[in-house]
Amino acid sequence: MTTEKAKAPVRQLRLVVEADDYDKALTFYRDVLGLPEQEAYEGEGDARVTILDAGRATLELSNPAQVKLIDRVEAEGQPSARLRVAFEVEDTEAVTTKLVEAGAELIATPRETPWRSLNSRLAAPAGLQVTLFQELEPVEERAKTPCPKMPEPDKGMPSHHFSPNLHQSPAPFSHLVRHGDTGYTAGIIGQSPVDGSLVSPEVKDQCEAMLTNLETLLEEVGISLANVLSTTIYLTDYDDFQAINAVYSRRFPEPFPARTTLQVAGLPLGARVQVDAVVTLSKLQYGDRPGHGGLIQQ
Repeated sequence: MTTEKAKAPVRQLRLVVEADDYDKALTFYRDVLGLPEQEAYEGEGDARVTILDAGRATLELSNPAQVKLIDRVEAEGQPSARLRVAFEVEDTEAVTTKLVEAGAELIATPRETPWRSLNSRLAAPAGLQVTLFQELEPVEERAKTPCPKMPEPDKGMPSHHFSPNLHQSPAPFSHLVRHGDTGYTAGIIGQSPVDGSLVSPEVKDQCEAMLTNLETLLEEVGISLANVLSTTIYLTDYDDFQAINAVYSRRFPEPFPARTTLQVAGLPLGARVQVDAVVTLSKLQYGDRPGHGGLIQQ
């Protein structure tokens, strides 16, 4: 363990982030959040970089059990991104409101933690998941008090999950809501998780991306397409029915979920197909008998 007198081998921690919308990210972090500009450079081919002073830097390493605990405390169990940026602020509630007004997606409202901090969680520009925290007592005092044991979550109460790996839409919705052992997904289309655009005008490509997005969402809560009980498929042209069926039957394991297919007048972004699903959050496995499935619930 290093002491305060020991000379640290690393002089600075710098987080390097690629921002697709550079100007939007710069405005958000420099002008709204208020990180002072330290350096800025321009290079060949419109290359631009700005270094912002984020105060003292620390590297927090957590094991999976700690991550799950923090997710329960800070965001009702919604899984955090593998890399999450935390900013210590003077007033979590005020800064949270300010950042939401500037375009951040609110994942979890400010709440007091057992460690006497006030935390909120947001999806912010440049694809960063951000925690704001306000220390409510000195760290020295907090260290003297044993951390209280967290109560187990009430399975009868709904919990909400907003995926850090899908497109960060500003619309007010959760990607998945859990109630007991059942989950209900939002409508999912063939969007790119990077910029939110449709992956292709072709219905086959949209269907592939749509189911990949659904699979990503389910994997975040520890399940798979095998846990899907029923789906609703929305399409804008019934002539696409066979193309969608071909992708669907290949991606879902047999026996297939219950399904309803509807033709609709239009879908977001002009998409040609959309899916939502009802899933079980119990662990399931399928038997080996061909054509039967032998569903076993563990």
